[in-house]
Amino acid sequence: MEIKHSIVTWDSTYRNFFHLIDGLIAQNYSRENFELIYVEQRTRKIADAYNHNLGLKSLWDRYQEVKSKINIKIIYLGLPFKIPYHNGRCNNAGLNVTKGEIISIMDGDQLLPPDFLRKLTAYHLNHPKAVINLDRRCAMYPVGVNSYKEWRKGSKDFKKCLDACISKYSPVPEIARNKPPMISSRNKFWKLIEGCDPHLIWSTVSSRFGIDVTRRLEIASGTRAIALADCFSVHPWHPIGAGVLRSTDEDSKKLFALQDKLIKWSLKHKDPRYSSRTNYINNFCESNKLLINKIVYSSERRGESMKFKIKNNNLLIDKIKCRCGQLLRKYFYKIIEAQKVSSEKF
Repeated sequence: MEIKHSIVTWDSTYRNFFHLIDGLIAQNYSRENFELIYVEQRTRKIADAYNHNLGLKSLWDRYQEVKSKINIKIIYLGLPFKIPYHNGRCNNAGLNVTKGEIISIMDGDQLLPPDFLRKLTAYHLNHPKAVINLDRRCAMYPVGVNSYKEWRKGSKDFKKCLDACISKYSPVPEIARNKPPMISSRNKFWKLIEGCDPHLIWSTVSSRFGIDVTRRLEIASGTRAIALADCFSVHPWHPIGAGVLRSTDEDSKKLFALQDKLIKWSLKHKDPRYSSRTNYINNFCESNKLLINKIVYSSERRGESMKFKIKNNNLLIDKIKCRCGQLLRKYFYKIIEAQKVSSEKF
């Protein structure tokens, strides 16, 4: 049995690739039962120019290539650069036009296995109140090229890119640590939480909006979010990525701490709607106004939409490191599994 899916993804003139398109085209799932909605915060002109200047296809280029193969919609919000990047704003624009029974917001440059939608559907059918995240593996280097400088020509084949992931043999965890790869739930629960919080504090790449949305969906549905079992996505290597920025930047950590207070407010009051905490967030942010503005606008200048330097790492060395890491993890988990089996016998 198939369910109608709506998949919403975002951009803000920084994304190198749009691999989610390729993964969904390859799904063994009826085309009429899912739609993909990309929302770009800037204008088409600006977005096209960004990718073309890098020698890459733009979102509009990809749309023209695949519009006859997949139900895809592109929304350009046309907002100027003085308004910081806000993936929640983009997601809400997509959520407002969705038609599916199951709605998933997903990172737009991840690769998917061809049975992804079938597995996602099966879980939702068996668990009507489910909130589902997705485990994601990240490639350590561009695949199918001889140098990091050739990253634009890297492979987008799921299996080949998985071979470049140090976590290739790791089991899928029960709880996904990284929420943005996917947050999936039924339409009625998305309506109950009112979508993503559009407040300025959730702007830029320094945002825990995924945790906030997941927690509020948990409140609305009365269930704990889980990672989709026996399934994961793969993130091909490319230069642009906020992970390092978020994890090492001191300002980002300060902003995370402030955002955590808002998440805790929703949990304490068991209220999934972001509008319910409007007075609290206004008073809270007013008392931290200078700090929030400083972090948000400085982070935007240093974020994913800015210029970057291509690393000059030795590709061969990284391949060796990856393979060694894979083998160590593979045998570690084999030992853990053997210990479990042994303990169950007694």
